[in-house]
Amino acid sequence: MLTLRGLVVVGLISSCIVFATGTSTALSEPLGIATLFDRTFACAIDPIYDNVRAIEVGVGPKRDSTVQGAPGRPAAGGVNTRITGEGNSILLALAGGPLGGRSTGEVAVKTRRCTWLERSSIPLSAKGLPGPAVRYEKTVECLVPRRILVRVRATLRRRANLLDVGDGVSSARADVLEAQFAVRTLPDRPARRKPLAFGVIGKTGETKLYYAPQCE
Repeated sequence: MLTLRGLVVVGLISSCIVFATGTSTALSEPLGIATLFDRTFACAIDPIYDNVRAIEVGVGPKRDSTVQGAPGRPAAGGVNTRITGEGNSILLALAGGPLGGRSTGEVAVKTRRCTWLERSSIPLSAKGLPGPAVRYEKTVECLVPRRILVRVRATLRRRANLLDVGDGVSSARADVLEAQFAVRTLPDRPARRKPLAFGVIGKTGETKLYYAPQCE
C-alpha cells in the first residue's frame, strides 16, 4: 500500500477509508468486462488538537524499476488525515502497475469513518481550483471542517462488489485501470461547499493534482 507522505510502500489497508489499486494488463485471470465504480462518501475528520483538523492530499506518477536502479511502483494518489493511532488513509489509489503480473487491484472503503451518500455526488472536476495541474510527485496539507466529501470513480477490469474484509473496511477487489478522486468541504449548506482537491491517476501511470490555495 502507499502513504502519501513520500508515497512510501507500507501496509495501510486496515486503516484506509477509500482505497483503489490496479495493475498492468499482464494478468493471470481472464479479461472481464470493464465496469465503473463511482461513489461519494461523507467522511468524519477528527481534530489533530483543540478544534484543528487537517488532511493531506497527494499524487505520484508511475515509476519504472529501471529508473536510477530504484524499485518500480504504480502511480498513486489519495487523501490522508493527520490522526495517528488507527491509521490515517481516507483515499488511496494505485494504478498503472505492474504489481507481480496478477490481479491485485481493489477499491476499499473504511465504513467506520465514511458513509456512502447514495443520492449525492460532487463534481469530478478541477473547476474552482487553480492550475496548471501538478504532474510530479506532490503532497499538500489542507485545513478542513469536521466533515468532508470524497468521491472516487474508478474503471475496474471486471465487476466487483463491496465486501466486508474486517477492521471497518469494505473492499471491491478488481484491477483498477484508471481513477479520479475529488475532495470538498461539507458545510451545513450545499451552496457553501468548497473544492479542496482533484486528482487523476491515468491508464499509463501519469498523475495530475489540482488543489486549493489554502493547501500547502
